[in-house]
Amino acid sequence: MSEVNLDRERNSDINQLQRILEHSPTFHARLLDAVQEAVIATDLTGRVLYWNRFAETLYGWSADEAFGRNVLELTASAGSQAEAEAVMEILRAGGTWTGELYLQRKDGSTFPAQVSDGPIQNSRDELIGIVGISYDITPRKTAEEKQTLLIRELHHRVKNTLSTVQAIMTTTARSSITVEEFQKAFMGRVAALAKTHMLLTDDQSQSASFFDLLRTELEPYDNGSGRRIVLEGPRILLPSEIAVPLAMAVHELATNAAKYGAFRNPEGSLVVRWREVHKAQRYLAWDWNEHDGPPVDSPPSEGFGTKLLRRLLAQTGAEVSVNFERSGLHVAVSVPLHG
Repeated sequence: MSEVNLDRERNSDINQLQRILEHSPTFHARLLDAVQEAVIATDLTGRVLYWNRFAETLYGWSADEAFGRNVLELTASAGSQAEAEAVMEILRAGGTWTGELYLQRKDGSTFPAQVSDGPIQNSRDELIGIVGISYDITPRKTAEEKQTLLIRELHHRVKNTLSTVQAIMTTTARSSITVEEFQKAFMGRVAALAKTHMLLTDDQSQSASFFDLLRTELEPYDNGSGRRIVLEGPRILLPSEIAVPLAMAVHELATNAAKYGAFRNPEGSLVVRWREVHKAQRYLAWDWNEHDGPPVDSPPSEGFGTKLLRRLLAQTGAEVSVNFERSGLHVAVSVPLHG
C-alpha cells in the first residue's frame, strides 16, 4: 500500500472519530471508563456528578451510590479531611492542585493516592465544576520505603564493614611476624568477609542461612567424599549483624583446622551440628567437632586464635566454649537470635 493511500486511510479514521465524538454523548463516558484511574466530576460544592468505572473499583462505591453525594464524604480519610477541604477551596477559586493524599474506601481502609484536580469551565469561561483524577500509589510508596531502608542498611553496612576491616588489620598485624604472613592472613580474612557480604547481597531480605554461611567458608577444604565435612541442622536465617561476625569466626576455625587441626591430615574430618534453642529468647546453638587430625594438646594459656574467635563472637553476644580434646578441637557456641 502506498504512502498516499495510508494517509487517506489515516485521515478517514480521524474524521470518523471526530464524528463519533460530536454525535455520541456516551462516547466520552466510554473513554473515561477505559482508563485505569478514578475520574470524578463534581459541582462547585463537591457534589458528585460523574463517577467512572475505575472510581467504583478504587473506592468501592458504585456510581449510583456516589451520585449526588459530597466527594469528600466518600473519599477523604479522617486524617486528610482538613487538607482535602483546603484543596477544594483552591479549586473553587479556579485553581488547580496536584499532590498526594491519604484517601479512604467504602470499607474504611485507607491508601496513599496521587491526585490531580482542576476546574471545569463552560463555553463562556465560567467556572461550573471540578474534575479530579486519582489512583492508588501504594506500590510506589512501598518501593520508596524499601529503597530508604536499603540505603540506610547500606550506610550501616559500610560503616560496620570498615570497622571490621580495621579490626582485622590490627589483630592480624599483631600476630604476624613477617609481611608475607600478614598479607596472606589479612587477604584471607577480607576474602571471607567479602563472601559473606555476597551472600547477604544476593538475598533480598539482607540475611543469610547458617548452612550457606558454613558451606561458603568450608567448601575449599571439602574433598567431595561426603565424609570430610558433615553439616547437620535446620534452616536458620541470620541477619547481617550476626552473619558477618559468625562467618569470620568460622573462617578462623577453618584456617586453624588447616594449619593445626583436622584439615591438616587427609583423613581428618569436621562435623558441625546446630539447632535452635528457646529459652528466654531464641538461640542458635552450634558445635564444631574436629576428628582424626594431629593429636591436640591444650595450650598452657589462651592463644591468639582463641582470643580472636572470642572477640568476633562477642559482637553477637554469644557464649563460647573451647575445648582442646585429644580427638580434636571442640567448640560450642550459643548465639542469641533477635526476633
